[in-house]
Amino acid sequence: MIIYWIIAVALALSAALLATWPLWRGRAQPAPSLATGNVVVGPRRTALAVALAIAVMAVLLYVALGNPAAIVPQPSGAPHGIGQQQVNAMIVKLVARVDKNPQDLTGWTMLARAQTVLGKYDDARATYAQAVRLFPENAQLLADYADVLAMAQGGRLVGAPEQLVARALAIDPDNLKALALAGTIAFDNKDFARAVAHWVRLRDAIPVDSEFTQSIEANIMEANKLLQAKASAPAGLAAQ
Repeated sequence: MIIYWIIAVALALSAALLATWPLWRGRAQPAPSLATGNVVVGPRRTALAVALAIAVMAVLLYVALGNPAAIVPQPSGAPHGIGQQQVNAMIVKLVARVDKNPQDLTGWTMLARAQTVLGKYDDARATYAQAVRLFPENAQLLADYADVLAMAQGGRLVGAPEQLVARALAIDPDNLKALALAGTIAFDNKDFARAVAHWVRLRDAIPVDSEFTQSIEANIMEANKLLQAKASAPAGLAAQ
């Protein structure tokens, strides 16, 4: 069970940081904090909050995919320390599991995520490619695949990752991860109106009173501010 949570949290957080990466580059001036009066960097503070929120929500989604204990049995009296050898052993079991039953979506998903956490991006890409061939209409799988491809190319979502995100949204317009990534793609392309549209849809898909909603609202405000600045700039500068 412990190793499952390590994999889920690590991969979820990395995906969340990727989804909010454009905001970490700080496109706005520092603004005073209403709570403390201290000076904070708006975009980076927002990015961190969104990243952590996405991580928590992603972990909940991972749990819903299946029973972690069925994937990593915990014998009584087993030590709590998790080592590389144990992770590798889990991957071997997952490979055997999907070989035995290629229609096991949970097995494919956990295998790809475990490989990603270990930094085995080539293996993860191959696993996701095979899983997508078997389950081409699974929006979450497509979004996860896009995430891994982006990580493998330095966090850039251009090219194949962008196409996969578009496919995921075409299948499920309310997929949380796909919406987060799509908003990031648009933000990075300076298409702030589209970024706002994706993030508004993401915000509307989660509880109104959650901290995640507040963080997304801050992102929307940031994109709207940049959109207004772009609209009010001279024609030559706005086109840049």
